[in-house]
Amino acid sequence: MKRSVPRCKEWKILLVDDEPDVIGITRFVLDGYEFAGRPFVFLEANSAQEAKEVIAQHPDISVAIIDIIMEEDDAGLELVRHLRDELGNQLIRLLIRTGQPGTFPPEEIFLEYEINDYLNKNDLTHQRLQFSVVAALRAYCDLKEIEYRKEERERILEEKLQQQALLIQQSKMAVMGEMLPIIAHQWRQPLSAINIVISEIEEMLSRNEMEDLPEVVADLHRFLEFMNDTMKSFTHFFRPEKTRHRFMLSRSVERVFQLLEGHNRAIQAQLTYEGEGIELNSIENELQQILLDLVKNALDQFQSGKKRDGKLRISARREGDQTVIAVEDNGGGISPEQQKAIFDLHYTTKGEEGTGIGLYMSRLIATESLGGELTCENTPEGARFILTLPA
Repeated sequence: MKRSVPRCKEWKILLVDDEPDVIGITRFVLDGYEFAGRPFVFLEANSAQEAKEVIAQHPDISVAIIDIIMEEDDAGLELVRHLRDELGNQLIRLLIRTGQPGTFPPEEIFLEYEINDYLNKNDLTHQRLQFSVVAALRAYCDLKEIEYRKEERERILEEKLQQQALLIQQSKMAVMGEMLPIIAHQWRQPLSAINIVISEIEEMLSRNEMEDLPEVVADLHRFLEFMNDTMKSFTHFFRPEKTRHRFMLSRSVERVFQLLEGHNRAIQAQLTYEGEGIELNSIENELQQILLDLVKNALDQFQSGKKRDGKLRISARREGDQTVIAVEDNGGGISPEQQKAIFDLHYTTKGEEGTGIGLYMSRLIATESLGGELTCENTPEGARFILTLPA
């Protein structure tokens, strides 16, 4: 099997021993040796404390050959514990070496410390040392490959999340472009009414007849409150939100109906909701984006078909550990050809006026962000979109 080799020019081997002669012999045995076409580079330390300083300067050390007895009787073992437990370094391969195996039995050391090999100085041959280092480097390469693949998966996931976030933002911008004329239309009537009220106030002032002023001012407040509520719903919908919280589904539906009130004024469709008492723990803003898209699509269908008795009903019910939300209309349904592609990116039935982002994003939000599912089916009178969410 071909082994993946980390992108490095050389293998850094740390030699830790309080006897310089032992380090010199080790270098002599391994000098000129290569693994995967790359040479060994040796780093030295004469104590566990020196080794810590070297490791801090060279975090990419592949293998460390560590004597047990140095400045303290168990200095090498404490260095192992420092590397594994305090630094959390699980990559470096650790080869313990001692001349007193009776004091530190191999079976006990292997069980208690996270080492990769145990070398007895008394019977350590050149070949045994070389093979042990090569085996350690092979294991190091395997771990680096696992680490690389994990980082690559995380990078791909992060890119995917960023792409999704960008698509969601593009979707919201597209919806915003569609909603602005609707908001402007909803404001046209109260603005006209406010203009009339101001004229009435001016006339009262000119005649010095102020008896009806409180009633006229109350009308003015009512129109301004309507405009304020509309803008609150609009800004709430487009506010970035990624945190889950508990909310009543009826509130979200009411906001969607309010946002589309001006759009529906010319269509005169009957919009109803059934599902009082249904509470969700979800991302309200993103749920509203799905509902807004589904309701607006139905209204557009009524308008394009010149349907005068359009009806749309949003209903919700509990099914075990799920909440099922259905958006159902009597607009004639979806053709089999459209059903196959209706959730595809850039697929639209609205010609140049459509972006083909809405339903694609609605399903993406439902699955990736809300942890649910969005499907569609036909009914005898029209279409039914079913949004299934965790309760």
